[in-house]
Amino acid sequence: MDSIKTINSDFFKNIVEYLNDGVALLDSQRKIFFWNQGAVGITGFTKAEILGQRCFENILIPSDNGDLQICKNDCPVEKTMRDGKMRSLEAFIHHKEGYRLPVFMRIMPITDSDQKVVGAVETFYDTSPRVLIPQKTQELRKMGLLDPLTELGNKAYLEAQIILKLEEMNKHHFSLGILLIDIDHFNATNETHGTVVGDKILRMVARTLSNNIRFYDIVGRWAGEQYLVIIYNIQETKLDLVSNKLRLLISQSNIQVGTKLLSVTVSIGATVAGLRDNTRTIMDRVDRLMRHSKKEGRNRVSTTFED
Repeated sequence: MDSIKTINSDFFKNIVEYLNDGVALLDSQRKIFFWNQGAVGITGFTKAEILGQRCFENILIPSDNGDLQICKNDCPVEKTMRDGKMRSLEAFIHHKEGYRLPVFMRIMPITDSDQKVVGAVETFYDTSPRVLIPQKTQELRKMGLLDPLTELGNKAYLEAQIILKLEEMNKHHFSLGILLIDIDHFNATNETHGTVVGDKILRMVARTLSNNIRFYDIVGRWAGEQYLVIIYNIQETKLDLVSNKLRLLISQSNIQVGTKLLSVTVSIGATVAGLRDNTRTIMDRVDRLMRHSKKEGRNRVSTTFED
């Protein structure tokens, strides 16, 4: 036991440095003065880009399930520094490549010898289904079913999945949700900023979608700036909630273009498959619903044809 006590603080610092979880240390002004390799790996932001920044500044921009930026509205770090209580929460942070990433965060107070709170420790880990993504990508590439730009399944893959899932739905009697997602004003963005920026936007939206669905749900690139999401076992009452969550996360994502941040919105058509549906009928309905969202002003979800 005595030999363990003699281990110096550098040893523990090195352990924290190479944890898979992200670890950030913040001072009383909420400035970040420690950022470990786990945090670099999860967020894409290097130490040089983060150290000295305040947690509420325009970097990770954590948000909740809605449209609220946590740091601006109800900062958990500030509250922990004020009352000395540990907090935990689920949030969506802004990755360096622009997309939104789900994480689980814990915030703990740092106290001095007089038990006065002088800072905070923030730990977080990635809760997206990314563990399965590399394996799935390789399988789709071998079968010629991968969209090379977004690294999602292509239209042929999605059509096969719709047929398969409709058969499973009819056999096992579970519900099936279909979302058609179209980037608003994408052609105008391409003309203004060029195809290189356009491709970055397509990848950003793809990663936001793939990181924020369940590991057994399916997302792919349907055509051009359109994506299709297949959601298992979802009731009609929850379809709008899930669709709007994805819509909000995409609108909160952005990429750097020169000195400005560029974001996009999407219009979504969403429907639950019926027993008489086939690929043609369900895609016709969800396409009309998506176009209804466009007609009603874009940046919205339509599950019915009512205004």
